[in-house]
Parts: sequence; structure tokens; C-alpha cells
Amino acid sequence: KQKTAYEISTRDWSSDVCSSDLVSRSSIDEHSLMSGSVHLAPTEGLTHFSDSVGSVDVVVHCATQYRRQHRESEIKSLVESNILLGIQLAEVATCQSARFVNISTFFQHDEGRPHNPISLYASLKDAMSDITDYYVRHQSLNAVDLYLYNNFGPGDTRDKVVPLIVRACNSVESLLLRSPSALINLLYVEDVVVAV
Repeated sequence: KQKTAYEISTRDWSSDVCSSDLVSRSSIDEHSLMSGSVHLAPTEGLTHFSDSVGSVDVVVHCATQYRRQHRESEIKSLVESNILLGIQLAEVATCQSARFVNISTFFQHDEGRPHNPISLYASLKDAMSDITDYYVRHQSLNAVDLYLYNNFGPGDTRDKVVPLIVRACNSVESLLLRSPSALINLLYVEDVVVAV
């Protein structure tokens, strides 16, 4: 079942019978990180990784390589980070009977239409959503696709609306918005962490 960060942060599980047991942020405290009960997976040897850490409750695929416009030289790394790593993590989650959270993007749904990606990056994220669905239907994976919208946070220097507004406010520059009346969904990075 696909969920937005808002649905997860408000714990709206009414349309998803298997999402009520997502780990809350409070259960992953500093002690857990320091004691080794929360693990960051290596990018290779993931099938052996799950054996070495013992029981895994949740696997989150949030790795990505984002490109608004890709170059031919970037295709391999785009596929590796957005597809190959995601499949490896889904395998670990399946073997461990763990919850799998796949981070997706609103760029997969240009003009609000499903399967209408705006870039190669969005196409790969869309493909990973389909792959996650395969694991759910045929491998009994307990998974959720979490769609993120425009996220922002401290130190964000990307050319996105919030960092541009912050820069304009901290300088004498003016900022011209293409569509000042446009509605956008903004997500603060800490709210994303809480939702996951």
C-alpha cells in the first residue's frame, strides 16, 4: 500500500492492514544507535549482512542518486542506487521477515497521474515501487511505499523553493516565483524522520 509522509505521521492506517507496526522515532534512540541495535547496511554483501546483525525489524531504502537531467555517464550509478540496492534491501527484508520502507518521490506522478515520471530518476523510482509491489505480492514482503514531496532542512543548498526563499531573505536579492499562487507540499526533514 502506498502512503504519504502525512498518512504515516498521523498514523492513518485505515487503508493499510500491515502498516500499524512501523517503528516510531522514539524507539530508535541514541543508545540503540550506539549499542549497535540499529545498523547501517553496507552496499555489497547484503545477503551476508543480515546474518551478521541478527534479527532485523525494519529496512528503509532511502538511498538514491538524484539527477534532474541525467548524463549518459550517470546511468549506471542511477540504476545501482535506485534499483539494485533497493532489490538487495528488499531481499534482506524478505529473508528477515522485516518491514520494508521504500522511499519514493512525487516526481513519479507528474500532473498527478500514476506512472507518469518526469525524469530517468523518477522512472527508476517508479520501477522500484513496482519491484516492491512484486515482493509484496509474490514474496510476502511487509512493505510500504512512502512518497516524499518537496523536503527541506538546515543547510539545504539545493535550488528548491525553501532554500531559495531563505537565501533571498538573508540577502538583498529578490526572488521571482514562477507561479506565486501554486500549491506545493513541503516536508521538513525532521518530520520525514519522525514519519519513517
